Amino acid sequence: MEENQGTKILYIDMDGVIVDFQSGIDRLNEYDRKKYEGHYDDAPGIFSLMDPLPGAIPTLNELTKHFDTYILSTASWLNPSAWSDKLIWVHKHFGEGKDSIFYKRLILSHNKHRCKGDFLVDDRTRHGAGEFQGELIPFVTKNGADEWKRVKEYLMGKLLGLEKEIPNKVQVSIGKGLSYQVILHRKACISGSEPRGFLPSVIG
Repeated sequence: MEENQGTKILYIDMDGVIVDFQSGIDRLNEYDRKKYEGHYDDAPGIFSLMDPLPGAIPTLNELTKHFDTYILSTASWLNPSAWSDKLIWVHKHFGEGKDSIFYKRLILSHNKHRCKGDFLVDDRTRHGAGEFQGELIPFVTKNGADEWKRVKEYLMGKLLGLEKEIPNKVQVSIGKGLSYQVILHRKACISGSEPRGFLPSVIG
Protein backbone atom coordinates (compact mmCIF):
# COMPACT_ATOMS: atom_id res chain seq x y z
CA MET A 1 0.00 0.00 0.00
CA GLU A 2 1.08 3.61 -0.44
CA GLU A 3 2.35 5.15 2.76
CA ASN A 4 -0.21 7.49 4.26
CA GLN A 5 0.19 9.60 7.37
CA GLY A 6 -2.12 8.25 10.03
CA THR A 7 -2.20 4.70 8.65
CA LYS A 8 -1.72 2.21 11.48
CA ILE A 9 1.55 0.26 11.47
CA LEU A 10 1.19 -3.53 11.59
CA TYR A 11 4.03 -5.98 12.18
CA ILE A 12 3.65 -9.70 11.42
CA ASP A 13 5.95 -12.38 12.83
CA MET A 14 7.17 -15.00 10.38
CA ASP A 15 7.78 -18.42 11.98
CA GLY A 16 4.58 -20.00 13.25
CA VAL A 17 2.51 -17.10 11.90
CA ILE A 18 3.19 -16.69 8.18
CA VAL A 19 5.38 -19.79 7.86
CA ASP A 20 4.65 -23.38 8.89
CA PHE A 21 7.84 -24.13 10.87
CA GLN A 22 6.92 -27.80 11.31
CA SER A 23 6.91 -28.30 7.54
CA GLY A 24 10.62 -27.41 7.51
CA ILE A 25 11.40 -29.86 10.31
CA ASP A 26 9.57 -32.61 8.44
CA ARG A 27 11.77 -32.06 5.37
CA LEU A 28 15.12 -32.25 7.17
CA ASN A 29 17.18 -35.33 6.49
CA GLU A 30 17.45 -37.85 9.32
CA TYR A 31 20.97 -36.75 10.29
CA ASP A 32 20.04 -33.06 10.69
CA ARG A 33 16.79 -33.91 12.45
CA LYS A 34 18.71 -35.73 15.16
CA LYS A 35 21.63 -33.28 15.31
CA TYR A 36 19.44 -30.18 15.72
CA GLU A 37 16.66 -31.68 17.82
CA GLY A 38 15.46 -29.04 20.27
CA HIS A 39 17.03 -26.19 18.30
CA TYR A 40 15.88 -26.76 14.74
CA ASP A 41 16.20 -23.09 13.85
CA ASP A 42 19.98 -23.65 13.81
CA ALA A 43 19.75 -26.27 11.05
CA PRO A 44 21.29 -24.84 7.85
CA GLY A 45 18.74 -24.31 5.10
CA ILE A 46 15.68 -25.19 7.18
CA PHE A 47 13.87 -21.93 6.45
CA SER A 48 14.04 -22.52 2.72
CA LEU A 49 12.07 -25.76 3.20
CA MET A 50 8.99 -24.29 4.87
CA ASP A 51 5.44 -23.86 3.54
CA PRO A 52 3.16 -20.89 4.19
CA LEU A 53 0.57 -21.43 6.90
CA PRO A 54 -2.94 -21.92 5.49
CA GLY A 55 -4.69 -18.58 5.08
CA ALA A 56 -1.56 -16.47 5.61
CA ILE A 57 -0.87 -15.21 2.09
CA PRO A 58 -4.43 -14.25 1.04
CA THR A 59 -5.05 -12.59 4.42
CA LEU A 60 -1.85 -10.55 4.20
CA ASN A 61 -2.73 -9.49 0.67
CA GLU A 62 -5.92 -8.04 2.13
CA LEU A 63 -4.49 -6.52 5.31
CA THR A 64 -1.77 -4.65 3.44
CA LYS A 65 -4.52 -2.64 1.73
CA HIS A 66 -5.52 -1.17 5.09
CA PHE A 67 -2.35 -1.17 7.24
CA ASP A 68 1.25 -0.08 6.83
CA THR A 69 2.49 -3.68 7.10
CA TYR A 70 5.93 -5.18 7.75
CA ILE A 71 7.27 -8.66 8.45
CA LEU A 72 9.10 -8.57 11.80
CA SER A 73 10.97 -11.79 12.47
CA THR A 74 14.06 -13.13 14.25
CA ALA A 75 16.77 -15.23 12.64
CA SER A 76 19.01 -17.60 14.57
CA TRP A 77 22.25 -15.95 15.65
CA LEU A 78 24.09 -19.25 15.05
CA ASN A 79 22.60 -20.00 11.62
CA PRO A 80 23.82 -17.56 8.94
CA SER A 81 21.69 -19.21 6.27
CA ALA A 82 18.52 -18.31 8.20
CA TRP A 83 19.02 -14.62 7.43
CA SER A 84 19.27 -15.10 3.68
CA ASP A 85 16.73 -17.94 3.56
CA LYS A 86 14.03 -15.73 5.10
CA LEU A 87 14.55 -13.10 2.41
CA ILE A 88 14.51 -15.77 -0.29
CA TRP A 89 11.28 -17.17 1.18
CA VAL A 90 9.62 -13.75 1.02
CA HIS A 91 10.79 -13.33 -2.58
CA LYS A 92 9.39 -16.74 -3.50
CA HIS A 93 5.94 -16.28 -1.97
CA PHE A 94 5.37 -12.53 -2.30
CA GLY A 95 7.67 -11.53 -5.16
CA GLU A 96 10.89 -9.55 -5.15
CA GLY A 97 9.97 -6.57 -7.32
CA LYS A 98 8.59 -3.18 -6.35
CA ASP A 99 5.06 -4.48 -6.82
CA SER A 100 5.54 -6.95 -3.93
CA ILE A 101 3.49 -6.11 -0.85
CA PHE A 102 6.63 -6.68 1.24
CA TYR A 103 9.17 -4.95 -1.00
CA LYS A 104 11.91 -3.81 1.43
CA ARG A 105 9.51 -4.51 4.33
CA LEU A 106 11.30 -7.44 5.97
CA ILE A 107 12.83 -6.64 9.38
CA LEU A 108 15.00 -9.21 11.18
CA SER A 109 15.68 -8.32 14.81
CA HIS A 110 16.23 -9.87 18.22
CA ASN A 111 14.70 -6.73 19.78
CA LYS A 112 11.18 -6.43 18.43
CA HIS A 113 10.22 -3.95 21.15
CA ARG A 114 12.51 -1.41 19.48
CA CYS A 115 10.17 -1.23 16.49
CA LYS A 116 7.51 1.45 16.86
CA GLY A 117 4.05 0.59 15.67
CA ASP A 118 0.43 -0.06 16.54
CA PHE A 119 0.02 -3.85 16.25
CA LEU A 120 2.24 -6.93 16.35
CA VAL A 121 0.89 -10.38 15.48
CA ASP A 122 3.16 -13.00 17.07
CA ASP A 123 2.92 -16.56 18.38
CA ARG A 124 5.40 -15.92 21.21
CA THR A 125 6.57 -13.17 23.53
CA ARG A 126 10.30 -13.80 23.02
CA HIS A 127 12.82 -11.40 21.48
CA GLY A 128 11.04 -8.32 22.74
CA ALA A 129 7.56 -9.19 21.45
CA GLY A 130 6.20 -9.19 25.01
CA GLU A 131 7.55 -5.66 25.54
CA PHE A 132 6.16 -4.29 22.25
CA GLN A 133 4.80 -0.80 22.96
CA GLY A 134 1.78 -1.19 20.72
CA GLU A 135 -0.79 -4.00 20.95
CA LEU A 136 0.49 -7.59 20.85
CA ILE A 137 -2.04 -9.85 19.15
CA PRO A 138 -1.30 -13.50 20.06
CA PHE A 139 -1.39 -16.02 17.23
CA VAL A 140 -2.28 -19.68 17.89
CA THR A 141 -0.39 -21.57 15.18
CA LYS A 142 -2.29 -24.86 15.49
CA ASN A 143 -5.55 -23.15 14.46
CA GLY A 144 -4.15 -22.48 10.98
CA ALA A 145 -6.54 -20.79 8.57
CA ASP A 146 -9.14 -20.25 11.33
CA GLU A 147 -6.57 -18.25 13.28
CA TRP A 148 -5.82 -16.03 10.30
CA LYS A 149 -9.53 -15.42 9.86
CA ARG A 150 -9.79 -14.41 13.51
CA VAL A 151 -6.80 -12.08 13.30
CA LYS A 152 -8.11 -10.42 10.14
CA GLU A 153 -11.58 -9.86 11.60
CA TYR A 154 -10.10 -8.54 14.83
CA LEU A 155 -7.82 -6.08 13.05
CA MET A 156 -10.56 -4.87 10.72
CA GLY A 157 -12.79 -4.37 13.75
CA LYS A 158 -10.05 -2.30 15.37
CA LEU A 159 -9.71 -0.30 12.18
CA LEU A 160 -13.40 0.56 12.23
CA GLY A 161 -13.13 1.58 15.85
CA LEU A 162 -10.19 3.85 15.12
CA GLU A 163 -11.79 5.68 12.21
CA LYS A 164 -12.92 9.23 12.95
CA GLU A 165 -16.15 8.93 11.02
CA ILE A 166 -18.30 6.09 9.74
CA PRO A 167 -21.03 7.13 7.29
CA ASN A 168 -23.61 4.53 8.27
CA LYS A 169 -24.63 2.37 11.18
CA VAL A 170 -23.26 -1.10 10.51
CA GLN A 171 -23.24 -4.51 12.15
CA VAL A 172 -19.79 -6.11 12.20
CA SER A 173 -19.14 -9.78 12.99
CA ILE A 174 -15.76 -10.43 14.64
CA GLY A 175 -15.15 -14.04 15.54
CA LYS A 176 -17.52 -16.83 16.47
CA GLY A 177 -20.43 -15.71 18.61
CA LEU A 178 -19.43 -12.05 18.53
CA SER A 179 -21.40 -9.27 16.89
CA TYR A 180 -20.26 -5.67 17.17
CA GLN A 181 -22.45 -2.67 16.48
CA VAL A 182 -20.69 0.39 15.15
CA ILE A 183 -22.72 3.45 16.08
CA LEU A 184 -22.82 6.66 14.06
CA HIS A 185 -20.85 9.36 15.84
CA ARG A 186 -17.74 11.38 15.11
CA LYS A 187 -15.83 8.41 16.51
CA ALA A 188 -17.13 4.85 16.24
CA CYS A 189 -18.03 3.13 19.48
CA ILE A 190 -17.65 -0.64 19.56
CA SER A 191 -19.38 -2.84 22.11
CA GLY A 192 -20.06 -6.52 22.45
CA SER A 193 -19.28 -9.64 24.42
CA GLU A 194 -15.66 -10.75 24.33
CA PRO A 195 -14.97 -14.23 22.87
CA ARG A 196 -12.18 -16.50 24.09
CA GLY A 197 -8.86 -15.74 22.47
CA PHE A 198 -9.51 -12.04 21.92
CA LEU A 199 -7.74 -9.28 23.75
CA PRO A 200 -9.93 -7.08 25.99
CA SER A 201 -8.61 -3.91 24.35
CA VAL A 202 -11.11 -4.32 21.53
CA ILE A 203 -13.26 -1.50 22.92
CA GLY A 204 -12.73 1.53 20.66
